[in-house]
Amino acid sequence: MEQSRNGRPVPASARGGPCTPEPRRYSHPIERRREGQCEPVQSILCALAGQNQVLCAMKAELDEILALLEQQAETAGGDCCQ
Repeated sequence: MEQSRNGRPVPASARGGPCTPEPRRYSHPIERRREGQCEPVQSILCALAGQNQVLCAMKAELDEILALLEQQAETAGGDCCQ
């Protein structure tokens, strides 16, 4: 690793190393569609929608379980959960 004049290590960002971001080239969204680059985005959105449905179903099941547990705690009359 490089060292500065005072003997301390020089961070990669100061040397122009791997931390330096590469310049981005602007590309208009319509141009990307013409080049067919939006297809992967559509498949990602579909996958996320599927994951969202799974998570919503899991949440509904967990809500039912929580309601049952709360009901059992009330009928047991105990303060076991506090």
